[in-house]
Amino acid sequence: MSSSNAKRSAERLHGRTDSPRKRRRPATSCEACRTRKVRCDQGLPCGPCKRSRSKVDCVYRSEENNGSLNARSAVSLESDTEFHPNQARVSTSVLTGDGADNLAARIDRLERLLDRRETGHQYVPIEPSPVRPRLLLRSTPDKTRLFGPGHWMYIAQALPTEGMFDGNGADFELRGNGAAVPDIMKLFLRLRTMRKAVKARSAQNEPSGAGDLRSDFLQSLPPWTGCEKLLNRYWDFFDPLYRIVQGQESIWAEAKNLHIRLHETHSATGAAKDLPDSFLMKLGLMLALGGALSPNICDELHVEEASQYWIRLAQSWLTGQREKETMSLEGLRVFCLLLLAKQTTRHAAGLTWISAGSLVSAAMSMGLHRDPAKLQGITPSEGEARKRLWAATLELTVQAHLDTATPILVSTEDFDAPAPRPPGEAGEDLQSRLFESLPLRLRVARLVNGIKGPSYDEAILLANELRAEARDVVAFTQGLSKPRSNRRESFHSCYVDMVFHRYILMLLQPWMVKSRVDSRYYLARKMCTESALVIASYATEHGSIELQLLAEKGRGSFRGPISLPVVLVLCLETFLVLEEEGPTGRGVGGLDELLAASRARVASVLGNIMELTRGHIRDGSVSLKSFNFMASFLAQFRAIEEGRDPKRAVFNALSESLQECARLVQEAHPWLAGMDENGHAEENRQEEAAPSAVDSISLDDFLNWDIASILNIPSLE
Repeated sequence: MSSSNAKRSAERLHGRTDSPRKRRRPATSCEACRTRKVRCDQGLPCGPCKRSRSKVDCVYRSEENNGSLNARSAVSLESDTEFHPNQARVSTSVLTGDGADNLAARIDRLERLLDRRETGHQYVPIEPSPVRPRLLLRSTPDKTRLFGPGHWMYIAQALPTEGMFDGNGADFELRGNGAAVPDIMKLFLRLRTMRKAVKARSAQNEPSGAGDLRSDFLQSLPPWTGCEKLLNRYWDFFDPLYRIVQGQESIWAEAKNLHIRLHETHSATGAAKDLPDSFLMKLGLMLALGGALSPNICDELHVEEASQYWIRLAQSWLTGQREKETMSLEGLRVFCLLLLAKQTTRHAAGLTWISAGSLVSAAMSMGLHRDPAKLQGITPSEGEARKRLWAATLELTVQAHLDTATPILVSTEDFDAPAPRPPGEAGEDLQSRLFESLPLRLRVARLVNGIKGPSYDEAILLANELRAEARDVVAFTQGLSKPRSNRRESFHSCYVDMVFHRYILMLLQPWMVKSRVDSRYYLARKMCTESALVIASYATEHGSIELQLLAEKGRGSFRGPISLPVVLVLCLETFLVLEEEGPTGRGVGGLDELLAASRARVASVLGNIMELTRGHIRDGSVSLKSFNFMASFLAQFRAIEEGRDPKRAVFNALSESLQECARLVQEAHPWLAGMDENGHAEENRQEEAAPSAVDSISLDDFLNWDIASILNIPSLE
């Protein structure tokens, strides 16, 4: 070998050359034709690939990726599928000579095919995402509140006003009723005063903070028989969902020993000297949660008042002078139990959504969001406890933010803690199964209240995923049934079903509103209404007794079938069906009969919810908004259906419902009889003299109200 040849060989070996090599002409045939050595017409797909008897992928080699196959899939332009220009994306690398000419010819051919297809198949695309409504901001000197995109106020705004179907009510004048309007205003003021008095009475046992919390708590404990029943209710119904407290057997033993020592020593200080404060607070909150499902289980104690007191004790302990001592896993367990108890106990003070934000921040500061396997010094049992506590934290946080329509500040990218799985046990439990569905629900919660909402296709896809997940989780829950536990498992399956359908309802309600003017969104309306009907069905025939107790005493998602989002979706669906059929239509065709049956079914469900709400007020509830709204709505609906004046019907129904509320509240709280004829208690005269939002309502304002304005009345919260 000559020296020059040896030098060129060495340069080629090390990748160096003085003169650039001539670039090969790029391949224009597809890979399948090149392999079979046949002529390729460079179509998408090419002719030989379409005529091939075997299944062949018609793909082209891209020069950009160093010879790798282009990822574009060949889609037949003659098929019925939609053609996307980005599927015909070609390499943009610099080509010369024949390669550039071939590339230009291919681009020209693709453009002609695309123009021909677009000419033959023109369509109007569905709007990619809903236009967010103008956000509602309620700002007063004592309260400022932004209603997020997922709040029920936006669907309330979509409800039609009284006179939209015909002009029967155009000449109706409320001023002709003389003192009717002032009488209604007096009823508003009377109900406001009664509500404030009931809530103030429930706060009379507020811990002062000056005494000993341990002593105060021990003195409030019921006898052991009552404690045992309340604890059983907690373990049976709440613990499988959240698994906040670990070591059921040890807690039972310590609680029983505590009662024995209290009975023997008659000294609160000596009986609990070996027990930490966190244990006492956990015990009190577990009793409060059990009391939410057991109103009359203990004759020696008024369970509701005791639960309110235990909640305030735990809150004072968490935020007291020794706040740093509560920054531990035990303190976090008390925090979780406190949030849960506040959402399930009537008249419990405090905003849970503010506390939920603090809860997830505290959990992250303790490292619960990280995989325990990546942490030093964590035993398997400790790791499992941390995973369970993190799952409970996320569940409570997502639930609280969805209830209040506020953006949630955590995503799946912020944690890597796996689903909790009890060591040594086969299969899963309910909490771990719910945790597996949390990424989907977390994504939906972020989209519902985020700045940019989901597209219509994305919303429908997510709703279908939620439906499938709901069926799987409910089937899993029913599979956990054991002998003599059917009642407990029925509660869990019903509650889980309601949770998933609530996500569907919140996700699709903007599209349901738009379906009134654009029938292409009918699927969203149908799915949203079906979810509302599923939730509402648990108010009567399908719901367990415990589920109805939570609906009566709870707030947010725990109100389930009587919550305002469910009621408003059903109201809107009733009006939409009525609008489609006509106000006084008496059709005889099959379609008219179907529409009438659908309308009657939804109206019947609303009537059942109203009856359930009436029973709650009779039992002591002072949440009056849903009842008065449904009374007014059903009166408006029947008036339009029968061709009567809807505005007069709404006015009369509202007057009657307010009078009924005042009577039921006073019967449930006889001590309110001491109020004067204006609805003011003697001891509260100075307090009630201050002006309020109700006092500022004028006659002209009232005459301009529509059906949705009832939801803004402060005295009916």
